[in-house]
Amino acid sequence: MTLRQYLLLLSAICTLLVVACSDSSSDSSDSIESPPAEARFFFNVFGDSRSGNSIYSSLVSTALTVGIPDLNFHVGDMIDEEGTQWAIFDAISTPLEDRSSFYVTIGNHDVWDQESFNNICMVYSYLSPTGYYSFFHNPGFFIILNSQEIEETGLSDTQMSWLKQELESDRASQSRFIVVFVHRPLFPQNHHLGEPLENYEELHQMLQDHGVSVVFSGHEHSYSHTIQDGIHYMITGTSGSPLFSAAGSDVAFYHFAQVSVLDSELYIRIIDLYGRTRDTIEINF
Repeated sequence: MTLRQYLLLLSAICTLLVVACSDSSSDSSDSIESPPAEARFFFNVFGDSRSGNSIYSSLVSTALTVGIPDLNFHVGDMIDEEGTQWAIFDAISTPLEDRSSFYVTIGNHDVWDQESFNNICMVYSYLSPTGYYSFFHNPGFFIILNSQEIEETGLSDTQMSWLKQELESDRASQSRFIVVFVHRPLFPQNHHLGEPLENYEELHQMLQDHGVSVVFSGHEHSYSHTIQDGIHYMITGTSGSPLFSAAGSDVAFYHFAQVSVLDSELYIRIIDLYGRTRDTIEINF
C-alpha cells in the first residue's frame, strides 16, 4: 500500500468514527421501520455516494439498525474519478460487506477507461471481465448491467445479447420476480431529463417482453418512481452525492431503498437520512 492509499484509508476510518459518534448521540434513526415480519428476506439499494462519504456512512448505519439484509446493492458513482478512493468507499461499505452480500453497479464516475475498469475489478473481482453479471437468490433473479462499457454510449450488442440469454435462462424462468440494476436511467426525470441511456427503447422492450418487475438506476441526484408498461423504474441516486436541489425537497433528499420480499410482493420503502419513510411502493409478482 502506498503512502497516499494509507492516508486515504486512514481518512475513511476517521470518517466512520465521527459518524458513529454522531449516530450514538442522536435518535435520528429511531423512527426507521423494520421490514415486515412476514418478509422472506430484505435487501438495500444505495446509489451515487461519491463526494459524500459521511452521508453514505450514516445511511449505511441507519440501514443496519433494523437488522441484517440478505443482499446490498449500489447503483453506481461510488467514487469521484480517482482510483485511490476505492479504499475509502470499501472501508465505509465494510459493515455491509462483513454481514451480507454486497453488489455494485458501474457508474460514469467509477469507470471511464481501461485503467479505471481494472481498478474497480481489483476491489470487486466479480465485475471482471465485462462489468455485467447476474445471480439467482430464491425466489428472485437479479441482473446488474454496465452502462459504462468503454467506447460505448449505450449497452453494446454483446451485452444486449447476453441480457436476452439471461432473461430466457432457467434461472429467470424459475424466479418469481426479476430485478435489474443499471446506472444510467432509461427514463430520467430531473437534471438528466431528455438524456436517457442511448438504446433505452430497445432495452425497455426487452425488459417488458420478459416480465421484469423493477429497474433501479442512479445518475440523477434525486429520487423518482415511474411506471412504464408495467415496469417500475426507480432512481435512487442520492446516497451522498450533491443534491439536485432545483428538483425540490420532495425528491432531492439523501436516501436509500429497503426492499422486502414477501410471498407475492416486493414492498419498497424509501428511507431518508433521518430514518423516515419518504415513499412506499408495492409491486405484486
